[in-house]
Amino acid sequence: MKNKGIYIVLAVLVVLALAFTIVEMTGQAISSVKGACNDTDNGDDKYLQGTAGYANRDKFTDACYGSGDANWLKEYLCLGDARLTSKRYHCDNGCANGACNK
Repeated sequence: MKNKGIYIVLAVLVVLALAFTIVEMTGQAISSVKGACNDTDNGDDKYLQGTAGYANRDKFTDACYGSGDANWLKEYLCLGDARLTSKRYHCDNGCANGACNK
């Protein structure tokens, strides 16, 4: 009976090891397909329109939005080489052409 318990524990450990190996391999494959993240306005600059994205995939351009006067900006930027994210800004002097007015 004790031997059966040992085999079950070993089987669970093998399954977990395989699962972690597959996740790691998949993550590496996705990173290499996306390429590095680039931002044409060099990051978090709400006064300059830019485009951020991956060399081999999606690209997003900073854009103004809002009802009536466009007073909001969606700023796309890279966090390091690998992660694309966005921020929202309220533009006190309005927003035009994907940038807050100074």
